[in-house]
Amino acid sequence: MERLPAGAAVALRGGCPGDPSCGPWEMQGRLGAGGFGNVSLYQHRESGARLAVKACRLELSARHQERWRHELQILRSLDHPNVVKALELPEELDFPVNGVPLLAMEYCSRGDLRKLLNAPENCCGLKESQILSVLSDIGSGIQYLHENRIIHRDLKPENIVLQDEAGKIIYKIIDLGYAKDLDQGSLCTSFVGTLQYLAPELFDNNSYTMTVDFWSLGTVVFECITGFRPFLHNQQPFSWHEKIKKKDPKCIFAWEEMTGEVRFSAYLPTPNSLCRSENIMFARKCFDFVISLLYQKGWDSYMVYLFDKSKTTYEGPFASRTLSDCVNYIVKDSKIQLPVFQLRKIWAEAVHYVIGLKEDYSRLFQGQRAAMLSLLRYNHNLTSRKNNMISTSQQLKAKLNFFQQSIRLDLERYSDQMTYGISSEKMLKAWKDMEEKASLCEKVADIGSLDEQIMALHTEIVELQRSLHVRRQNDVMENLEQRAIELYKQLKSRPPDHVYSDSTEMVKIIVQTVQSQDWVLKELFRHLSKLLGCKQKIIDLLPSIDVALNSIKEADNSVMQMQGKRQREIWHLLKIACTQSSARSGSSAVDGPVPSSVPAWLCQTAPAHVLQPLPFVEASRNALNFAHLLEENLSYLDSFSAVIHEARHDQNSSMMSLDWSWLG
Repeated sequence: MERLPAGAAVALRGGCPGDPSCGPWEMQGRLGAGGFGNVSLYQHRESGARLAVKACRLELSARHQERWRHELQILRSLDHPNVVKALELPEELDFPVNGVPLLAMEYCSRGDLRKLLNAPENCCGLKESQILSVLSDIGSGIQYLHENRIIHRDLKPENIVLQDEAGKIIYKIIDLGYAKDLDQGSLCTSFVGTLQYLAPELFDNNSYTMTVDFWSLGTVVFECITGFRPFLHNQQPFSWHEKIKKKDPKCIFAWEEMTGEVRFSAYLPTPNSLCRSENIMFARKCFDFVISLLYQKGWDSYMVYLFDKSKTTYEGPFASRTLSDCVNYIVKDSKIQLPVFQLRKIWAEAVHYVIGLKEDYSRLFQGQRAAMLSLLRYNHNLTSRKNNMISTSQQLKAKLNFFQQSIRLDLERYSDQMTYGISSEKMLKAWKDMEEKASLCEKVADIGSLDEQIMALHTEIVELQRSLHVRRQNDVMENLEQRAIELYKQLKSRPPDHVYSDSTEMVKIIVQTVQSQDWVLKELFRHLSKLLGCKQKIIDLLPSIDVALNSIKEADNSVMQMQGKRQREIWHLLKIACTQSSARSGSSAVDGPVPSSVPAWLCQTAPAHVLQPLPFVEASRNALNFAHLLEENLSYLDSFSAVIHEARHDQNSSMMSLDWSWLG
């Protein structure tokens, strides 16, 4: 048993549960009432501790007083996450009310299961993840009670409460007033519990054991799945009990036709929120790791969207929901008068249908958003590759510009110095070939057409982002859903006996919802097709960008190789000039010193290699021309290095300098 938090143990003397204030404890509200007691929420003013206090509201007989004390004794002995915990009362609170002590329990903030089932959106059952949680939690709690030789005997939605623990809903069993200790092998014969959830052996006054809890649990789970109890839920228990004796043991569902005939089935009725088994098996085969994660977090709250890559258009609509037989009955004749108890079930299915249509649109809208996000990811990849292509192209153009200027200058200067007799037809041909190859590389660097296609596609994507279909268009459907729920609430508040009504208003809502869904889905499919068309264009453009990038890189390597070859040939030509100058200087040493205007490094000794003999003066002038040419080439080399450095800097900053405002 758990103790209250420190500072919460304060006496309630001078007041009793039900009073607005008991010392430092203040009553926040009434949580519920049973046959003999009221349960109220109390909160401590200082510590903020909250607890549910159950107090007897009647003078009880000795037998019922014993039952009260028995519940308190059982609760204090139990400790399980799916059985509500009893809190130990401080000594000051331990005083009797109407002859029995108070019962303090943990406060479960989310109400009981009946409140959840009564929500209009759950009129045809809970979501599958909720059903699985109820089955798991309450099944575990019942198993724990049975292991401790305890039969609950009054399991029903009102005796199952919901607790929010770190964002996860936990279902807990309460009210063990009818619970009984069961010695091993013993049988019970007393008739207790709530009639609608009692096992058949109790109606027949037969002896029973813990299996009666299984019947009650099955009835509760069936109601969670479908929104109603399994066996003739509109009839009184003693009436339907006689009729279901005739059913086959495999049958889990009995209902009465509008003709009065009782029918039985071994299958769960529709509509409900359970997924079809074939869909789950397909999902498990494809996404075992995803399904395991989604089951842990309430998997039916998540969606996994699959898009067929072979399709670029969606014509729709997908297979629409079918009307149940009951709803189809009133749609065909909305003015037919039916009893209210029958209309409750029919209108519940109608509300479920309207909610389903709205949810179908919401899921498809989320799918369209998923397609948009996928498109934007592809577009981001396209933009990144485009920027890389443009940066690489700019670098190639800078290198080509430098190389072409250099080669033109070389050819001009080569023609000028040919009068001095130094020439090489092979080198001249090679330079002219380089000039032609540079022209071809210039064409490779031109990516204007590809860039225009990409920019046009960017514009198309921006227009899709601004489309009205990017925002929800189901306001009309949501209003129709609220109208259907309000009609259903009004019907439920009417007395069920001897009252008839038609379904004109509900049928109008159904028709309007179907028409609204048809319109919004038509527009949604058109927008989705445009998204997929843009995505396919991106997929088609990516290989073209890769080809352009590879061509630019190859052209870049070619330019660098030609530049290297050109430099080597210039130095080789200069070497020849220096060799000739040195040779002539040596043979003319007797005639006088070398003129001071000739650079000293041109007079260094070199291997004798002469293409054509030259006079000394002409050789000197030739050497000076080549010295000047070398200085110019070194200057161009410095400029080339600066251009490459600048291009690399532009490449690094190009992504940051781009205008991304069009994505907003």
